[in-house]
Amino acid sequence: MSQTSPRQRRVNAPGWTATDLDKLPGGVWHNRPDDDWRAEDVAIYHAKSQPTRPCLFIAMDTDTWLRGSGNTGIYAGWDDTHLSLSRHASRYCGAIVQRRLENMPPDFPQLVIGNSYQALQWLAEEARRRLDGKLVAITGTVGKTTTKAMLSSILTPGMSVVSSRESNNTRTGACLTLARAISNPQAVVMEVAISALWMRNGGIGPQIKPHIVIVTEIGMTQVGKNVTSLEDVARFKSRISHGLIPGGYAILNRDMAGYDIVAQGVTRDGARIISYGFHPAADVRITAFTPEAHGSHITLALRNQTLSYRPAVPGKGGALNSVAALIAADLLGVSVAQSINRLEAWRGDGQHMGITALPLQDGGAVTLIDDSYNAEFLSMLNAFEVTAQRARTCGGRVIALLGRIVNLGDQAGAIHRALAEPLLAAGCQQAFLHGEEMTALHDALPAPVRGGNFLTAEALVEAAAPTLRDGDIALVKGSRRNSDFKRVVGLLKTRLAAPPALGKGQTARLLINLSTGEQRISELSDSTFASGYLSQLLLTACVAERLLAKKITLETPVSVRDIAAVILQDTPALGLPRDSSVPVKSLVQGMLIHNACDAAIHLAELLAGSSAAALKQLRALSARLGMRHTHINNVSGRPRPGQRTTLADVARLMRHFHQRYPHLLPWLAEPETAIGERVYRKSSNLHSDGSAWGQFGAGRWGVALQWIAGELWLACAAGADDAFHLDYLLDELLASAGGQSASSRPGAGGTASHPACRHPHPVGRYLFWRVVYPQTPVAGN
Repeated sequence: MSQTSPRQRRVNAPGWTATDLDKLPGGVWHNRPDDDWRAEDVAIYHAKSQPTRPCLFIAMDTDTWLRGSGNTGIYAGWDDTHLSLSRHASRYCGAIVQRRLENMPPDFPQLVIGNSYQALQWLAEEARRRLDGKLVAITGTVGKTTTKAMLSSILTPGMSVVSSRESNNTRTGACLTLARAISNPQAVVMEVAISALWMRNGGIGPQIKPHIVIVTEIGMTQVGKNVTSLEDVARFKSRISHGLIPGGYAILNRDMAGYDIVAQGVTRDGARIISYGFHPAADVRITAFTPEAHGSHITLALRNQTLSYRPAVPGKGGALNSVAALIAADLLGVSVAQSINRLEAWRGDGQHMGITALPLQDGGAVTLIDDSYNAEFLSMLNAFEVTAQRARTCGGRVIALLGRIVNLGDQAGAIHRALAEPLLAAGCQQAFLHGEEMTALHDALPAPVRGGNFLTAEALVEAAAPTLRDGDIALVKGSRRNSDFKRVVGLLKTRLAAPPALGKGQTARLLINLSTGEQRISELSDSTFASGYLSQLLLTACVAERLLAKKITLETPVSVRDIAAVILQDTPALGLPRDSSVPVKSLVQGMLIHNACDAAIHLAELLAGSSAAALKQLRALSARLGMRHTHINNVSGRPRPGQRTTLADVARLMRHFHQRYPHLLPWLAEPETAIGERVYRKSSNLHSDGSAWGQFGAGRWGVALQWIAGELWLACAAGADDAFHLDYLLDELLASAGGQSASSRPGAGGTASHPACRHPHPVGRYLFWRVVYPQTPVAGN
């Protein structure tokens, strides 16, 4: 079966030289590099990992990208990469650009060319012309990325290999992989999407000229004008062999739908077929398959011999991918024994059937099956099968957190609905769904199984996490494209690692001496609770830091803009006129006295340029202060699902403010302020009766400060029934700091300190506030 091994690469083929790039039509150098300059790799976007070889960057503006790639719909997003190149210039040895960039290192080589997408195509063609090694092209509705990774892991120890980065499998991705092969590796392993095969010219097969093609699976995908049936998918996938080098091979999954169509297509291109799978007629047949805790045990009939191995990937889909990789490696001259050893040592990226244990705070653990990299109908079925097998072997409930499948066009409803039966057959006890397309599946499930359908990852996790218990199996599977579903696993890990939430009817209390560090009272201070309006305190710290750095003043004017009504609905706001101007001081007062959400947004945009950038700063601040159980998802402070904190974290923030900005603590001591034509007062009695010097209240949680014997004490409370109950909790804590009961303290005879006021009659509560705050125009909380 084996072909001859790829011949050794030429010694004098190290990479792209300046002389090579001189041949690009219309190119003009700025800082042309020396003759010994080499680029051994190529990039068109800034990956998370640093290049390991001298790398040439190709910058493209949005129009050039769209015209060249032909991408539309959810794949059309592209930011002009010229704009970000200066921040990443140290990664690269030079760049092809469409306009000269002025803010680059003075000696950075720039080759200015009219159309950088065409430059990428030229580099791809030239690199393929020079390639001496073998090229393996992999396509299929599912399994491409895993098969590519498996084959690369088999080949890499014994030969030089260039593989597609991540899932760069479009026509553009194929060009990029070829351009990167200028190092003349002994093998190129490339995955190819259907979008690179359905073009009118017959697809990219003739451009890549493969020696071996692999078709892993056929299923419905990319439904639209080009694809309406499985037959269409099979027909387009078979085009992978267009341009096949004479004598080349096609490795085909014998179990896949449309096998006959694919086989006919590759045969017309002269391919020698090697089929594999469970099918009795497969050339390389899986004769036994046994699921195991962290993978599977496979028995294989290959060339009249029986082989057995244990890849660390679960499910029949993973088994099939491993066999395809083993056959391709055999054709490339790697011994079967070496291939098996390397397959058994291979580990995935954790997002393709990664199985890990997530500890629970109360003890025990949840088994996470993370298959969140992408989703197609067939990969959903495989994930369900793996999860069901895990439940049969290890026990435990099956809880599914599922995202939508993209690119299904007018068949989206029917295909999502068709997931219900196999999901239930897998023993799913409850399904939490994400995305509008999942409505069809939600409606098809029995009521007891419906965990809800959510539009954000945070809402999904907040609903699912409390239901998980020891021994459960949590499957996370869905498409990440144009969605925040990619955040689900991270949010779930964080949420399960968080302390238990404050229970209904529970109150948390914390009393700390900020002057000495003494912690006198701590009750449930590590229990999480909804952190509405915490952004106001975090933003106040950011404003204080800017004042300290003399970047702003309290008189710095801030222009008022319109804020979407939905953001301010049922939340406290100043309601300032559009296009008016208000000083920073008034906005800070509005946040601390009235919890004003519009004030928070205006300050956030002043500090960071946008709410999104400000949110990153607030999260970074909370992380820097060790507020590890705190999570906020907006800068306005408005209560939203997924936000949480603990009193211990709040105390960390207050301690930071006390230590770094002690001169600004009086901000918290202001009980009222006039902003515009209105007067705003705090919804607390603690100032008026002298129980507290400073205070911040956020409904059911808050903090209070008091000087006692020259020392500053901090009281924190959460879980209050209302503002009156919060006053009572904070007053009681501060009384403990002074060694007195709340009711016996001088000036503490107000009703807020009396236990009877924990649940006052609504009318009495209203009259109480009217007495304390006389007939003045007041905007309350």
